[in-house]
Amino acid sequence: LVNGLTHLGTSISEEGYGPGLLSSVMVWIPLGILALLRVKDETAPKRFWIGFAIGVGINLAIAIITMKGAKLS
Repeated sequence: LVNGLTHLGTSISEEGYGPGLLSSVMVWIPLGILALLRVKDETAPKRFWIGFAIGVGINLAIAIITMKGAKLS
C-alpha cells in the first residue's frame, strides 16, 4: 500500500507518468487497503498499529535510500 502511494505521489508531484504507476493504482493500492481491512478485524489494535508503523517505516527507509541513489554515506 505505502509503495503504491509513493508511486502515485511521485507521479503527481512530477506531473507525469512514472514506472509502477499503473500497477500501483490498479493492483497494489486496492490490495493493500483490502488486506489492512481484513487484518484489522482479526488483530488486536496495538498489534495492528505496530505492524502498520513497521511497514510504513520500512517503505520510507527504502524510498529515502532510493532517492539518494543508494548512497548511504
